[in-house]
Amino acid sequence: MQLSTIGNIIIGTLKIVADAEFDCLGLLATHADGKMLSFIEKEEYLPSLNNNPTITCIISNESLVEQIKCKNIGIAISSMPRVDFFQLHHYLLNTTDFYYRRYPSKISKNSSIHPSVYIAAENVEIGNNCIIEQNVVIKQNVHIGNNVYIGAGTIIGGDGFECFRNDNQIINVQHAGGVVIKDNVSIHENVCIDKGLFRNNTIIKEYCSIDNFVHVAHNVIIGERTRIAANAVISGRTVVGHDVWIGPSVTISNGIEIGDNSSLTMGSIITKSVPSGKTVMWKMAF
Repeated sequence: MQLSTIGNIIIGTLKIVADAEFDCLGLLATHADGKMLSFIEKEEYLPSLNNNPTITCIISNESLVEQIKCKNIGIAISSMPRVDFFQLHHYLLNTTDFYYRRYPSKISKNSSIHPSVYIAAENVEIGNNCIIEQNVVIKQNVHIGNNVYIGAGTIIGGDGFECFRNDNQIINVQHAGGVVIKDNVSIHENVCIDKGLFRNNTIIKEYCSIDNFVHVAHNVIIGERTRIAANAVISGRTVVGHDVWIGPSVTISNGIEIGDNSSLTMGSIITKSVPSGKTVMWKMAF
């Protein structure tokens, strides 16, 4: 998609300084698989733009353009870059197949699914030998592997908490990604697992076990055999390694990495990445 074409979509005035192609959207911190369009509003985020080679197009306010021109990327000037960026995102999600194509949901006949379970009619896949208990909600773009247990009241694939203020309004951002739950995962009661924000997934890998009332935010990746105890909160874009223990009521900030074989004990508040093999106690929380 050419940057010059979005002026026909966005309500407002865009000025194209340099044209280029993009095939996905993302935030400045997102390292995409393709050619990415993002936005920038403040000078302090220029290092994130400069350090992200996957960005081929940017929506910027006019004050930053001279500092961006040297990057040889597509540039559109906007008085409200964030607003225009998410307006484009919502248009592409709701009126085109830019993010994904729709298909009827596919559910294995040998899985046990309680009659009260809600499963979206499109873009859900459920593998063999799964057990899904009462009042579970499974929304669009959820892929569940084989031998998965999901306890009562769990919600999988809802929108994550991405919102911003525009004048006197709070704009909630619709999510276009999905959730992938690999084989042999156990998810207990009243867990919430949010879908990815753009063309990406929240991923729970093989043999993970997730206890009651855990929240897994958008774009989180949980490694194999990780155990997450009750009331833990894992914020968006966090990557958790394999064989990790996350204790009861642990809170993990967004966009950090938890190394393999690490242990986060009860009530820890984690605000920085944790090295592999490290034990973090609440009194020494990173």
